[in-house]
Amino acid sequence: MFMSYSTDSPAKLLVVDDDAANFKVVLENFNSEFFELMYAPNGKAGCEVAEKELPDIILMDWDMPVMNGMQALTHLKSSDATREIPVLMVSGVMTTTHDLQDALESGAMDFIRKPYDSVELIARVKAALRLYHSQILIHKQNSEIRSLMEREIGYKDRELLLETMHRLENSNFINHLG
Repeated sequence: MFMSYSTDSPAKLLVVDDDAANFKVVLENFNSEFFELMYAPNGKAGCEVAEKELPDIILMDWDMPVMNGMQALTHLKSSDATREIPVLMVSGVMTTTHDLQDALESGAMDFIRKPYDSVELIARVKAALRLYHSQILIHKQNSEIRSLMEREIGYKDRELLLETMHRLENSNFINHLG
């Protein structure tokens, strides 16, 4: 299920991190004109906010109390409502190549190491949003194409039925004459 997106409204960015200072860094880097920022202090709260608000993108810390980022990611990817929301895993502790691989295999779109580098943070979030919105557009266009094809198939089915009935009537008429 893909959510609709309007470029007229700010992108909803959910930051899930047990360290509010990391939210402050994100807040300093994203203009409120283009981003509506939301915050959750742990994975469980993050899942609840995501299910209620359906953000356009989530920055998910890996190491948190209550529910860690990987558990929250798994939960979000198992729900029809939140499955397609891009999640960028964030960590200052789980930073090995193996950790990156685990996050990506679990459904994360990308991985950002802390402490944040402002240029990298902005670039990765914007790239993820562009990709996500492109996927939404492709999904919408595919749906429209499927609808047009189904309508065309319906027209062709009716034409074929009418042609078959016409030929059957002609055949019956010829048989009746002979």
